[in-house]
Amino acid sequence: MTEIELMLHAKEYLDKMAGGIDPISGMPVGESDCLRQERISRCLTYVAGILGRMTGSGGKNGGPGRRVFSLTPEELKKFTVEQVPIAASEIARRINEIAGLDESEGLKAGSIAEFMRRNELIEEKVIDGGRTEKMPTKGGESVGLLSIERTAKSGTAYRLILYGPEAQRFVLDHLDAIVAINTAPSKNSKINKGEPWSADDDKALIEMFNKHVSVNDMAVAFQRTWPGIRARLKRLGLVQGRN
Repeated sequence: MTEIELMLHAKEYLDKMAGGIDPISGMPVGESDCLRQERISRCLTYVAGILGRMTGSGGKNGGPGRRVFSLTPEELKKFTVEQVPIAASEIARRINEIAGLDESEGLKAGSIAEFMRRNELIEEKVIDGGRTEKMPTKGGESVGLLSIERTAKSGTAYRLILYGPEAQRFVLDHLDAIVAINTAPSKNSKINKGEPWSADDDKALIEMFNKHVSVNDMAVAFQRTWPGIRARLKRLGLVQGRN
């Protein structure tokens, strides 16, 4: 089966799930199933739309000749984790080198940084003169992010976020979610951070938790941050400590 055929098959499954249909049995799911939740349905429809655009252009995501970014687990093992901290641009360059893609087609360093920001591992701080600079949060430091000061050719000082060994592994472990940001149109990148939870949201979250859905997948489904998902699980009295 070719990659295009795999994407078409995946889109067919997503379309059915977005419509409240079990893609295996072809039967409608129960009213209490999480697939009945509007936000999850919208998320599935959005991803199916991306696949539809990609397959509709012969598997190209964007302009002429653009290739689909994908890495198998075996290929990902070729990434050598450095014991010294490196920049997101270097991580992206190495991943793209393994995938055989250049920067225009492959993973962007900005997508790595955006993933970290969405999950409250990087934050922007206002400094002198009203300028802002990105800094690791306490959570970011806990996964191996650090910040160092550099000086540009103009003599202006700036801070650069580097990824230690643990942070490099963190990126590799969550590459699928980062790639989703990398390929998604920016106008659709809004997440529901700070939005109130509805009773239906709570019901869907409890159901996903009981089905052992990972916190990362919950965050994608609800378009919220990991800390937000974990905080809601705690608020609902559910056992934590699971990824």
